[in-house]
Amino acid sequence: MLFCLLVTYIFVLCSYSKQIVCTKIEILLYICLEYFLLKAFSTLNLLEFYVYFEAVLIPMYLLIIGWGSGEAKKALAAYYLVFYTIFFSVPLLVAILYLGDMAQSFNIFAIKNLKLSWDTEFWVMLAFFLGFAVKVPVFPFHTWLPEAHVNASTTASVILASLLLKLGGYGMLEFLIVICPNTCKYYLPIIYVFLVISIIYSSMVAIIQTDLKRIIAYSSIAHMNLSIIGIFCSNVEAIIGSVYQMISHGIISSGLFFLIGFLYDRYRTRDISYYGGLTMTMPLFSLFFFVFILANIGFPGTSAFVGELLLLVGIYKQNTAIAVLALSSNFLSPIYSIWTYNRVCFGALSTQYLGNVFFDLNRQEFVIMVYLLIPLIVLGIFPNILIDYLSSTKYFFFKQY
Repeated sequence: MLFCLLVTYIFVLCSYSKQIVCTKIEILLYICLEYFLLKAFSTLNLLEFYVYFEAVLIPMYLLIIGWGSGEAKKALAAYYLVFYTIFFSVPLLVAILYLGDMAQSFNIFAIKNLKLSWDTEFWVMLAFFLGFAVKVPVFPFHTWLPEAHVNASTTASVILASLLLKLGGYGMLEFLIVICPNTCKYYLPIIYVFLVISIIYSSMVAIIQTDLKRIIAYSSIAHMNLSIIGIFCSNVEAIIGSVYQMISHGIISSGLFFLIGFLYDRYRTRDISYYGGLTMTMPLFSLFFFVFILANIGFPGTSAFVGELLLLVGIYKQNTAIAVLALSSNFLSPIYSIWTYNRVCFGALSTQYLGNVFFDLNRQEFVIMVYLLIPLIVLGIFPNILIDYLSSTKYFFFKQY
Protein backbone atom coordinates (compact mmCIF):
# COMPACT_ATOMS: atom_id res chain seq x y z
CA MET A 1 0.00 0.00 0.00
CA LEU A 2 2.82 2.41 0.87
CA PHE A 3 4.55 1.83 -2.45
CA CYS A 4 1.23 2.24 -4.29
CA LEU A 5 0.71 5.59 -2.55
CA LEU A 6 4.25 6.61 -3.51
CA VAL A 7 3.55 5.65 -7.15
CA THR A 8 0.39 7.77 -7.23
CA TYR A 9 2.06 10.72 -5.49
CA ILE A 10 5.08 10.79 -7.81
CA PHE A 11 3.00 10.42 -10.97
CA VAL A 12 0.72 13.30 -9.94
CA LEU A 13 3.77 15.54 -9.48
CA CYS A 14 5.29 14.34 -12.75
CA SER A 15 2.09 15.10 -14.66
CA TYR A 16 2.00 18.58 -13.13
CA SER A 17 5.66 19.17 -13.99
CA LYS A 18 5.22 18.96 -17.75
CA GLN A 19 5.91 22.39 -19.16
CA ILE A 20 5.07 21.51 -22.72
CA VAL A 21 2.12 19.74 -24.24
CA CYS A 22 2.73 15.98 -24.25
CA THR A 23 1.95 13.88 -27.26
CA LYS A 24 -0.86 11.36 -26.89
CA ILE A 25 1.62 8.50 -27.15
CA GLU A 26 3.77 9.88 -24.33
CA ILE A 27 0.73 10.31 -22.09
CA LEU A 28 -0.36 6.75 -22.86
CA LEU A 29 3.10 5.41 -22.00
CA TYR A 30 3.08 7.15 -18.62
CA ILE A 31 -0.41 5.82 -17.88
CA CYS A 32 0.70 2.28 -18.78
CA LEU A 33 3.82 2.64 -16.64
CA GLU A 34 1.77 3.79 -13.65
CA TYR A 35 -0.69 0.93 -14.10
CA PHE A 36 2.09 -1.68 -14.30
CA LEU A 37 3.77 -0.31 -11.17
CA LEU A 38 0.54 -0.24 -9.18
CA LYS A 39 -0.23 -3.82 -10.17
CA ALA A 40 3.29 -5.01 -9.35
CA PHE A 41 3.19 -3.45 -5.89
CA SER A 42 -0.30 -4.70 -5.07
CA THR A 43 -0.33 -8.35 -6.17
CA LEU A 44 0.59 -11.40 -4.09
CA ASN A 45 0.54 -13.66 -7.14
CA LEU A 46 4.13 -14.39 -8.14
CA LEU A 47 3.45 -14.94 -11.83
CA GLU A 48 1.35 -11.81 -12.05
CA PHE A 49 4.08 -9.89 -10.25
CA TYR A 50 6.65 -11.13 -12.76
CA VAL A 51 4.49 -10.04 -15.71
CA TYR A 52 4.20 -6.49 -14.41
CA PHE A 53 7.79 -6.52 -13.14
CA GLU A 54 8.91 -7.00 -16.74
CA ALA A 55 6.10 -4.98 -18.37
CA VAL A 56 7.41 -1.71 -16.89
CA LEU A 57 10.39 -2.04 -19.24
CA ILE A 58 8.25 -1.50 -22.34
CA PRO A 59 7.03 2.05 -21.61
CA MET A 60 10.33 3.03 -19.99
CA TYR A 61 12.26 1.81 -23.04
CA LEU A 62 9.99 3.77 -25.39
CA LEU A 63 10.16 6.89 -23.22
CA ILE A 64 13.97 6.87 -23.31
CA ILE A 65 14.10 6.16 -27.03
CA GLY A 66 11.43 8.68 -28.02
CA TRP A 67 11.79 11.49 -25.49
CA GLY A 68 15.25 11.02 -23.97
CA SER A 69 17.61 13.96 -23.70
CA GLY A 70 20.77 12.18 -24.87
CA GLU A 71 20.48 12.02 -28.63
CA ALA A 72 23.75 10.16 -29.17
CA LYS A 73 23.49 7.35 -26.64
CA LYS A 74 19.84 7.05 -25.66
CA ALA A 75 19.32 3.95 -27.84
CA LEU A 76 22.28 2.25 -26.15
CA ALA A 77 21.02 3.27 -22.69
CA ALA A 78 17.56 1.87 -23.43
CA TYR A 79 19.17 -1.33 -24.71
CA TYR A 80 21.19 -1.70 -21.49
CA LEU A 81 18.02 -1.22 -19.43
CA VAL A 82 16.16 -3.99 -21.25
CA PHE A 83 19.08 -6.38 -21.74
CA TYR A 84 20.24 -6.43 -18.12
CA THR A 85 16.74 -6.91 -16.71
CA ILE A 86 15.55 -9.49 -19.23
CA PHE A 87 18.77 -11.52 -19.15
CA PHE A 88 18.76 -11.93 -15.36
CA SER A 89 14.98 -12.32 -15.16
CA VAL A 90 14.89 -15.55 -17.19
CA PRO A 91 16.08 -17.64 -14.19
CA LEU A 92 13.52 -15.78 -12.07
CA LEU A 93 10.71 -16.85 -14.40
CA VAL A 94 11.92 -20.46 -14.40
CA ALA A 95 11.98 -20.47 -10.57
CA ILE A 96 8.49 -18.97 -10.36
CA LEU A 97 7.06 -21.55 -12.77
CA TYR A 98 8.75 -24.35 -10.85
CA LEU A 99 7.37 -23.14 -7.51
CA GLY A 100 3.92 -22.64 -9.01
CA ASP A 101 3.94 -26.18 -10.33
CA MET A 102 4.94 -27.57 -6.92
CA ALA A 103 2.33 -25.57 -5.02
CA GLN A 104 -0.33 -25.78 -7.74
CA SER A 105 -0.73 -22.05 -7.20
CA PHE A 106 1.28 -18.87 -7.70
CA ASN A 107 -0.07 -17.24 -4.55
CA ILE A 108 2.71 -16.29 -2.13
CA PHE A 109 0.85 -17.79 0.85
CA ALA A 110 0.71 -21.18 -0.88
CA ILE A 111 4.31 -21.07 -2.08
CA LYS A 112 5.79 -20.01 1.25
CA ASN A 113 4.37 -23.15 2.89
CA LEU A 114 6.29 -25.43 0.53
CA LYS A 115 8.94 -27.65 2.08
CA LEU A 116 11.86 -27.13 -0.29
CA SER A 117 15.00 -29.23 -0.21
CA TRP A 118 18.27 -27.41 0.46
CA ASP A 119 19.45 -27.65 -3.17
CA THR A 120 16.10 -26.52 -4.53
CA GLU A 121 15.92 -23.59 -2.15
CA PHE A 122 19.46 -22.56 -3.09
CA TRP A 123 18.71 -22.40 -6.82
CA VAL A 124 15.42 -20.60 -6.20
CA MET A 125 17.20 -18.12 -3.93
CA LEU A 126 19.91 -17.50 -6.54
CA ALA A 127 17.37 -16.97 -9.32
CA PHE A 128 15.29 -14.58 -7.22
CA PHE A 129 18.30 -12.66 -5.95
CA LEU A 130 19.80 -12.12 -9.41
CA GLY A 131 16.45 -11.06 -10.87
CA PHE A 132 15.85 -8.49 -8.14
CA ALA A 133 19.49 -7.41 -7.68
CA VAL A 134 19.64 -6.08 -11.24
CA LYS A 135 16.66 -3.85 -10.54
CA VAL A 136 18.11 -2.32 -7.33
CA PRO A 137 20.87 -2.40 -8.79
CA VAL A 138 23.64 -4.30 -6.97
CA PHE A 139 27.29 -4.26 -8.09
CA PRO A 140 28.34 -5.47 -10.67
CA PHE A 141 24.90 -5.33 -12.35
CA HIS A 142 24.60 -1.56 -11.95
CA THR A 143 26.09 -0.15 -15.16
CA TRP A 144 22.73 0.29 -16.90
CA LEU A 145 21.38 2.75 -14.33
CA PRO A 146 23.69 5.80 -14.82
CA GLU A 147 23.35 5.49 -18.59
CA ALA A 148 19.56 5.29 -18.37
CA HIS A 149 19.39 8.36 -16.13
CA VAL A 150 21.71 10.48 -18.26
CA ASN A 151 19.78 9.74 -21.44
CA ALA A 152 16.24 9.86 -20.03
CA SER A 153 14.02 12.90 -19.72
CA THR A 154 13.57 14.53 -16.32
CA THR A 155 10.20 12.87 -15.71
CA ALA A 156 11.49 9.44 -16.74
CA SER A 157 14.51 9.84 -14.44
CA VAL A 158 12.25 10.76 -11.53
CA ILE A 159 10.11 7.66 -12.09
CA LEU A 160 13.12 5.42 -12.64
CA ALA A 161 14.89 6.48 -9.44
CA SER A 162 11.91 6.85 -7.14
CA LEU A 163 9.77 3.90 -8.27
CA LEU A 164 11.37 1.36 -10.62
CA LEU A 165 14.37 0.76 -8.35
CA LYS A 166 11.96 -0.08 -5.52
CA LEU A 167 10.69 -3.11 -7.44
CA GLY A 168 13.93 -4.95 -6.65
CA GLY A 169 13.79 -4.13 -2.95
CA TYR A 170 10.09 -4.93 -2.78
CA GLY A 171 10.65 -8.29 -4.47
CA MET A 172 13.36 -9.25 -1.99
CA LEU A 173 11.26 -8.13 0.96
CA GLU A 174 7.93 -9.59 -0.10
CA PHE A 175 9.03 -12.78 -1.86
CA LEU A 176 12.72 -13.75 -1.57
CA ILE A 177 13.21 -13.84 2.20
CA VAL A 178 9.78 -15.40 2.67
CA ILE A 179 10.30 -18.28 0.21
CA CYS A 180 14.01 -18.92 0.90
CA PRO A 181 14.66 -18.03 4.57
CA ASN A 182 17.20 -20.78 5.23
CA THR A 183 19.51 -20.18 2.26
CA CYS A 184 19.22 -16.41 2.70
CA LYS A 185 20.58 -16.78 6.23
CA TYR A 186 23.26 -19.26 5.22
CA TYR A 187 24.62 -17.16 2.33
CA LEU A 188 24.14 -13.88 4.16
CA PRO A 189 27.92 -13.13 4.38
CA ILE A 190 28.26 -13.35 0.59
CA ILE A 191 25.20 -11.15 0.07
CA TYR A 192 26.61 -8.64 2.55
CA VAL A 193 29.91 -8.51 0.64
CA PHE A 194 28.19 -7.60 -2.64
CA LEU A 195 26.00 -4.98 -0.96
CA VAL A 196 28.86 -3.33 0.94
CA ILE A 197 31.00 -3.24 -2.20
CA SER A 198 28.08 -1.61 -4.02
CA ILE A 199 27.77 1.08 -1.33
CA ILE A 200 31.46 1.94 -1.20
CA TYR A 201 32.07 1.68 -4.95
CA SER A 202 29.07 3.78 -6.02
CA SER A 203 29.78 6.42 -3.38
CA MET A 204 33.40 6.79 -4.48
CA VAL A 205 32.48 6.85 -8.17
CA ALA A 206 29.91 9.59 -7.45
CA ILE A 207 32.69 11.83 -6.13
CA ILE A 208 34.50 11.97 -9.49
CA GLN A 209 31.45 12.45 -11.73
CA THR A 210 30.91 15.70 -13.63
CA ASP A 211 27.37 15.04 -14.89
CA LEU A 212 24.78 16.03 -12.28
CA LYS A 213 22.49 13.15 -13.16
CA ARG A 214 25.29 10.62 -12.83
CA ILE A 215 26.08 11.91 -9.34
CA ILE A 216 22.50 11.37 -8.18
CA ALA A 217 22.33 8.02 -10.01
CA TYR A 218 25.35 6.63 -8.17
CA SER A 219 24.02 8.12 -4.95
CA SER A 220 20.79 6.19 -5.52
CA ILE A 221 22.74 2.95 -5.90
CA ALA A 222 24.45 3.52 -2.54
CA HIS A 223 21.24 4.36 -0.69
CA MET A 224 19.26 1.50 -2.21
CA ASN A 225 21.97 -1.05 -1.37
CA LEU A 226 21.98 0.17 2.23
CA SER A 227 18.24 -0.49 2.30
CA ILE A 228 18.77 -3.99 0.91
CA ILE A 229 21.20 -4.81 3.74
CA GLY A 230 18.40 -4.01 6.17
CA ILE A 231 16.01 -6.38 4.38
CA PHE A 232 18.33 -9.32 5.04
CA CYS A 233 18.69 -8.54 8.76
CA SER A 234 16.45 -10.68 10.95
CA ASN A 235 15.17 -7.89 13.19
CA VAL A 236 12.26 -5.52 12.96
CA GLU A 237 14.33 -2.32 13.28
CA ALA A 238 16.33 -3.05 10.13
CA ILE A 239 13.32 -4.13 8.07
CA ILE A 240 11.25 -1.11 9.11
CA GLY A 241 14.28 1.11 8.45
CA SER A 242 14.67 -0.44 5.01
CA VAL A 243 11.09 0.30 3.97
CA TYR A 244 11.31 3.75 5.56
CA GLN A 245 14.51 4.47 3.66
CA MET A 246 13.07 3.32 0.34
CA ILE A 247 10.04 5.59 0.77
CA SER A 248 12.32 8.44 1.81
CA HIS A 249 14.67 7.84 -1.11
CA GLY A 250 11.73 7.99 -3.50
CA ILE A 251 10.97 11.52 -2.29
CA ILE A 252 14.57 12.75 -2.12
CA SER A 253 15.66 11.36 -5.50
CA SER A 254 12.53 12.86 -7.09
CA GLY A 255 13.37 16.27 -5.70
CA LEU A 256 16.99 16.14 -6.84
CA PHE A 257 16.17 14.95 -10.35
CA PHE A 258 13.46 17.59 -10.68
CA LEU A 259 15.91 20.31 -9.65
CA ILE A 260 18.55 19.08 -12.08
CA GLY A 261 15.86 18.96 -14.76
CA PHE A 262 14.93 22.57 -14.04
CA LEU A 263 18.54 23.58 -14.63
CA TYR A 264 18.73 21.54 -17.83
CA ASP A 265 15.55 23.16 -19.17
CA ARG A 266 17.19 26.56 -18.77
CA TYR A 267 20.77 25.98 -19.84
CA ARG A 268 20.72 22.67 -21.77
CA THR A 269 23.67 21.20 -19.90
CA ARG A 270 24.23 19.02 -16.85
CA ASP A 271 28.01 19.39 -16.80
CA ILE A 272 28.81 20.64 -13.33
CA SER A 273 31.84 22.62 -14.55
CA TYR A 274 29.53 25.03 -16.38
CA TYR A 275 27.72 26.08 -13.22
CA GLY A 276 28.61 28.26 -10.27
CA GLY A 277 27.30 31.12 -8.18
CA LEU A 278 23.60 30.30 -8.63
CA THR A 279 22.81 31.56 -5.12
CA MET A 280 23.15 35.09 -6.51
CA THR A 281 20.64 34.63 -9.32
CA MET A 282 18.47 31.64 -8.26
CA PRO A 283 17.98 31.87 -4.49
CA LEU A 284 14.82 29.74 -4.40
CA PHE A 285 16.46 27.01 -6.44
CA SER A 286 19.55 27.15 -4.22
CA LEU A 287 17.42 26.87 -1.07
CA PHE A 288 15.50 23.81 -2.25
CA PHE A 289 18.67 22.25 -3.61
CA PHE A 290 20.36 22.76 -0.24
CA VAL A 291 17.50 21.13 1.70
CA PHE A 292 17.40 18.08 -0.58
CA ILE A 293 21.19 17.76 -0.53
CA LEU A 294 21.03 17.73 3.28
CA ALA A 295 18.31 15.09 3.10
CA ASN A 296 20.48 13.04 0.76
CA ILE A 297 23.19 12.83 3.43
CA GLY A 298 20.67 11.90 6.13
CA PHE A 299 20.58 15.20 7.99
CA PRO A 300 18.49 15.22 11.23
CA GLY A 301 15.00 16.56 10.68
CA THR A 302 14.61 14.83 7.32
CA SER A 303 13.05 11.44 6.57
CA ALA A 304 16.39 10.00 5.47
CA PHE A 305 17.83 10.48 8.96
CA VAL A 306 15.13 8.30 10.52
CA GLY A 307 15.48 5.60 7.88
CA GLU A 308 19.28 5.44 8.11
CA LEU A 309 19.23 5.49 11.92
CA LEU A 310 16.82 2.55 12.07
CA LEU A 311 18.83 0.73 9.43
CA LEU A 312 22.16 1.16 11.18
CA VAL A 313 20.71 0.16 14.56
CA GLY A 314 19.18 -2.97 13.03
CA ILE A 315 22.31 -3.85 11.06
CA TYR A 316 24.46 -3.34 14.18
CA LYS A 317 22.27 -5.79 16.10
CA GLN A 318 22.76 -8.32 13.31
CA ASN A 319 26.43 -7.83 12.45
CA THR A 320 28.73 -5.20 13.93
CA ALA A 321 31.37 -5.42 11.17
CA ILE A 322 28.81 -4.93 8.40
CA ALA A 323 27.31 -2.00 10.31
CA VAL A 324 30.72 -0.31 10.43
CA LEU A 325 31.26 -0.89 6.70
CA ALA A 326 27.74 0.29 5.89
CA LEU A 327 28.45 3.42 7.90
CA SER A 328 30.96 4.35 5.18
CA SER A 329 27.95 5.56 3.20
CA ASN A 330 27.37 8.25 5.84
CA PHE A 331 30.97 9.44 5.48
CA LEU A 332 31.17 9.36 1.69
CA SER A 333 27.71 10.78 0.97
CA PRO A 334 28.49 14.26 2.42
CA ILE A 335 31.64 14.43 0.30
CA TYR A 336 29.95 14.22 -3.09
CA SER A 337 26.69 15.84 -1.96
CA ILE A 338 28.12 18.98 -0.34
CA TRP A 339 30.83 19.27 -3.00
CA THR A 340 28.17 19.13 -5.71
CA TYR A 341 26.15 21.86 -4.02
CA ASN A 342 29.22 24.01 -3.51
CA ARG A 343 30.26 23.80 -7.17
CA VAL A 344 26.75 24.54 -8.46
CA CYS A 345 25.60 27.27 -6.10
CA PHE A 346 28.74 28.99 -4.81
CA GLY A 347 31.81 30.47 -6.42
CA ALA A 348 31.93 32.75 -9.44
CA LEU A 349 28.89 33.11 -11.67
CA SER A 350 29.59 31.29 -14.94
CA THR A 351 28.25 33.87 -17.37
CA GLN A 352 30.73 32.80 -20.03
CA TYR A 353 28.92 29.46 -20.33
CA LEU A 354 25.35 30.17 -19.23
CA GLY A 355 24.94 33.65 -20.65
CA ASN A 356 23.46 36.60 -18.78
CA VAL A 357 19.86 35.40 -18.57
CA PHE A 358 19.07 33.89 -15.17
CA PHE A 359 15.61 33.31 -13.73
CA ASP A 360 14.57 31.49 -10.60
CA LEU A 361 11.97 28.76 -10.14
CA ASN A 362 8.61 29.62 -11.64
CA ARG A 363 5.31 29.03 -9.87
CA GLN A 364 4.86 25.54 -11.27
CA GLU A 365 8.35 24.41 -10.26
CA PHE A 366 7.97 26.00 -6.83
CA VAL A 367 4.73 24.09 -6.16
CA ILE A 368 6.35 20.78 -7.14
CA MET A 369 9.26 21.32 -4.75
CA VAL A 370 6.98 22.37 -1.88
CA TYR A 371 4.89 19.23 -2.31
CA LEU A 372 8.04 17.10 -2.17
CA LEU A 373 9.41 19.05 0.77
CA ILE A 374 6.31 18.53 2.94
CA PRO A 375 6.57 14.70 3.33
CA LEU A 376 10.37 14.99 3.56
CA ILE A 377 10.10 17.17 6.69
CA VAL A 378 6.94 15.61 8.16
CA LEU A 379 8.41 12.10 8.07
CA GLY A 380 11.63 13.47 9.55
CA ILE A 381 9.94 15.18 12.51
CA PHE A 382 7.04 12.78 13.07
CA PRO A 383 8.45 9.36 12.12
CA ASN A 384 5.85 7.42 14.11
CA ILE A 385 3.32 8.21 11.40
CA LEU A 386 5.05 5.63 9.24
CA ILE A 387 6.77 3.49 11.88
CA ASP A 388 3.52 2.59 13.65
CA TYR A 389 2.01 1.52 10.35
CA LEU A 390 5.04 -0.56 9.41
CA SER A 391 5.06 -2.20 12.84
CA SER A 392 1.51 -3.48 12.45
CA THR A 393 0.94 -7.21 12.26
CA LYS A 394 -0.43 -7.02 8.71
CA TYR A 395 3.17 -7.27 7.44
CA PHE A 396 3.49 -11.04 7.56
CA PHE A 397 7.10 -10.98 6.39
CA PHE A 398 8.20 -9.59 9.78
CA LYS A 399 7.31 -12.97 11.26
CA GLN A 400 8.70 -15.18 8.56
CA TYR A 401 12.42 -14.42 8.40
